[in-house]
Amino acid sequence: MKTFTIIEAQNTNSIREGVSVELSDLSAAKRYATKNQCFYGTALMIEVDGVLVAQKSHEKNSKWVACL
Repeated sequence: MKTFTIIEAQNTNSIREGVSVELSDLSAAKRYATKNQCFYGTALMIEVDGVLVAQKSHEKNSKWVACL
């Protein structure tokens, strides 16, 4: 199990405190973040050990983008 930090922000340039969750892999973290998104039109970001590994834009029908 890895610890992922899920961040939901107004856009990809915003800074916000995230929620730490322990999940098996990055795919599970993406599913968790998408299912638990609170607001419509916000950006989702996933960090591991303080390093951004994936983000999803706030635009409609956006896809996850790897940030490695």
